[in-house]
Formats: sequence, C-alpha cells, structure tokens
Amino acid sequence: MLRDDAAMPVSPGGRGGEGASSTGNDEEAEIVRLALSVVQEAKAVRHKRAGIQQLVQFTQQLADLMQQLQSLGLSQDDVTLSNLKKLLQEASRTVSPNEQRRNNKRMAQDDNILEVAYRIEYFVQILPFIAMRDV
Repeated sequence: MLRDDAAMPVSPGGRGGEGASSTGNDEEAEIVRLALSVVQEAKAVRHKRAGIQQLVQFTQQLADLMQQLQSLGLSQDDVTLSNLKKLLQEASRTVSPNEQRRNNKRMAQDDNILEVAYRIEYFVQILPFIAMRDV
C-alpha cells in the first residue's frame, strides 16, 4: 500500500513527452490526498457493511493507481481529473458521519455507497487506458 507522502511528483515530460502542466500535477496529487482521506473516513465509520468495505477497497486502488501513473510520468486530462475530484468529494460526503445521521434509511444509504464505490471502480478500470492513449 502506498502512503500519501510517498506520492511521486510527475516529471515535466508528462504524456509521452508532450509536457504536463504543473497545475495538472498539483491536481493529481490533490486527488490522491482526497482518495486517501476518503479511505480513512470510510474506515473510521467502522461498519462491516459490504458497501463501505468496497468503497475502501476501490478508493485505495484508485489512490495507488494515480500514484503509479504519476511515478511513470503519465498525467490525466483536465476533464478526467475534474470528474475524479467530484466523485471523491461525493464519496467523502457519503461516508461522513453527518450524512449517515441525516440518512436514516439504511437501504438507501447502502445503495448510495455502492453506487459511489462502483463509479470509483469504473475509474480504476479505465484510468490506465486514458493515460496510455496519448503515449
């Protein structure tokens, strides 16, 4: 498991030598930090429910994958980064204690957690392809 402080900066070579902007690198590092924060928040909920466990698993995989892509100098386009950031913010809201208290219907909450978890899993599956398309 990679730690947040182990995130490698992306070299200026970026996508296949095209040159990645430092803003994109900062955004990628922020997404890794946000993903790791969601993992910690979800673990703090301490529910053994499958949805929470899947959210933790997929979000950790996303953070690890983003760090690996950064270490290889492969950056993501701005649209992908924006979508990832929004998704992780939604995941953070979903597992926050305030949201859990507000949402008394456990089934609806479980469905929401699973929906977010599966959307994160989708990104885990497609990010390598997105990163490689410009190489």
